[in-house]
Amino acid sequence: MKMTPAIQIKNLTKNFGKITVLNNINISINSKEIFGITGENGAGKTTLLKILATLILPNFGEVYINDINIIKNPDKIKPLIGLVNNELFGFYPRLTGMQNLQFFGSLYDLHSSKINERLKYLINSFELFPYININFQKLPTGIKQRLAIVRALLHNPSILLLDEPTRSLDFKFVDTFYKFLKEELVEKEGKTIVLVSHNKSEIEKLATNSIVLNNGIIK
Repeated sequence: MKMTPAIQIKNLTKNFGKITVLNNINISINSKEIFGITGENGAGKTTLLKILATLILPNFGEVYINDINIIKNPDKIKPLIGLVNNELFGFYPRLTGMQNLQFFGSLYDLHSSKINERLKYLINSFELFPYININFQKLPTGIKQRLAIVRALLHNPSILLLDEPTRSLDFKFVDTFYKFLKEELVEKEGKTIVLVSHNKSEIEKLATNSIVLNNGIIK
């Protein structure tokens, strides 16, 4: 029996004015895998991720997540998605890391006991206990990035979209993060991960399948 892909992208095109950022993209991503996307700056990687996250609309084409058309049904898709990018917007600088995460958990309409249970697991996995009660504005950039990843995982999404997630991470933590992605999120929790990275060795180390984007085209 043929399995339905977790993510299916058909003839996807995105223009910004007269500039074509993505040109007739076709991708099929299996469930429970890490799919890598690499390419130079301006290749269209982040735009593709934002379309998957329902943040922007394509001009042409179709995108399905778990067989749901994300353009026609964005409200059904958003609970399934966790997005991590390099924009740390939304965190309240004067609140602690814990206060921020508890607030974001409440936005997903999670019961406080469920939030705290999930937070305990994630804070431990991301080695955040020494920092969790410090005001967000006082934290190092790498710790803020860890909190952003935890925020994306709070509601236990089935699809995780990662845009250069290790750019700000302390190099000592990167291997721990890699292990968590593969062993915890994919193998144990059965998540599908789309990883955007300039680092080809990172893609080679983590991804089951991958593509290279070049000027909006799969190279």
